[in-house]
Amino acid sequence: MDPDMKHLFSAGSGYTCCKCLSPASSPCRAACGHIACMKCWKQTIPEKHACPECGQTTKFRQLKRLYFNSGPLNNAPPATNLP
Repeated sequence: MDPDMKHLFSAGSGYTCCKCLSPASSPCRAACGHIACMKCWKQTIPEKHACPECGQTTKFRQLKRLYFNSGPLNNAPPATNLP
């Protein structure tokens, strides 16, 4: 893996919460595309019913949980170019 890219995946999920601005814990994406911690969504949706970043109406059933591979990057296969 390119050393310049390794830092993007080295800390946690690689996602930043749009509410607390910390690395997102249990990151979830709203329909608007913004990502926040599940804990932050649980605080925001009942109070404002909206995304903390853009204000778009957001409901729990619209959230998509984001998963990532936390395995070692040094063992990842080399990237290949697609034709």
